[in-house]
Amino acid sequence: MDHSRIGRGGRHRPGTGPLVLAADARWPVSIPDYRTWQPAVWLRTLIYPLGKGEIQLAVVLAVGLMGARKRAAGAVAALAIVALSVAILKPAVGRERPTGTPDSYPSGDTASAAAAAVPLAVGSWVAVPVAVAVVGAVATFRVLDGVHHPGDVITGVFLGALCGLLGLMWE
Repeated sequence: MDHSRIGRGGRHRPGTGPLVLAADARWPVSIPDYRTWQPAVWLRTLIYPLGKGEIQLAVVLAVGLMGARKRAAGAVAALAIVALSVAILKPAVGRERPTGTPDSYPSGDTASAAAAAVPLAVGSWVAVPVAVAVVGAVATFRVLDGVHHPGDVITGVFLGALCGLLGLMWE
C-alpha cells in the first residue's frame, strides 16, 4: 500500500481503518485537471457552496418556510449532530489533507451535505436522486480539488447519512 498519500511522511493516527486506507490506495496518483473542461468548472461553481454548513442551513430553513417544517427540523438536528461528530473526529484522528494541512478525516462538507440530504429526501421520489447527485458531486469535487483523500469523503457520506437518520427522529 502506498502510505505516502496518507499524510506527511506516511503518518496517520489509529482511526483511519483498512477500508479508508484501501480506498485511498486505489485512487490514481495523478488526477486529470477538470478545470480544462468548462462544464465541469460551472458544475463545481454551482455545487461547491452546497457543501458549506451555512448554505445548507439556509436551504433547510427555506424548505421549512415552504411548509415542510418536520423535514426541516430533522435536517437542522442532523446538521447539529454531524457538526459535533466532525468536530470530535477531526482532531481525534489527526489525518493530514493531501495539501499537508491538518484535519482531513472525515470530510465535514461531505458529511454535512449527506446529513441534510437524508431528512429532506426521505420519502420523496423527486428529492432522492437530487440529494444523491448533490452529495456525490460535493464528495467528488472535494477529492478533485485535492483537499481530501477518497477515504475522507467516503467516511463523510456514511457519517452524514447516519446523522441524517438520527435527525429523522425529530420529525
